[in-house]
Amino acid sequence: DYEAEIWVYPLGHVVRFQIDGQCLTETVIQEGDHLPEHGLVHALPCLGEKEFELQPTDSTDSIGYVTTVQTEALTDNLYLTTYREMMDFAKENDALCHDWLDETGADNLSVLDVQKFQKEFHFQSYHLINSCNMVLRTQSIFESI
Repeated sequence: DYEAEIWVYPLGHVVRFQIDGQCLTETVIQEGDHLPEHGLVHALPCLGEKEFELQPTDSTDSIGYVTTVQTEALTDNLYLTTYREMMDFAKENDALCHDWLDETGADNLSVLDVQKFQKEFHFQSYHLINSCNMVLRTQSIFESI
């Protein structure tokens, strides 16, 4: 009974979840990009390990949401191995994927993998950033309450 849309782009993603006329969106953007603050529920810097949970505040709310964010700095060799493994993972799981070369010609990758259930929408994102050999991973769940 819900509707979900997903977009992936260099260094970020947008996932929109809607049910019963209510809409909640998770957006991961690169530092320096700006979004309107109207309707902003929470802003979470994607550095280190973080968790956030949003429970309905009254009986008219019908969306629950939880997310975890982890970043990891890798060595050059481990970054390239992880990049290749994530490319294989995206192909095997038919995940939404965008790979691109940065201004130095280095490989970067963003992957969004989803699982759809009757009352829940689960998704994991992986953003591999070559300039700092970093992997940003999010795991999130939208739930119809």
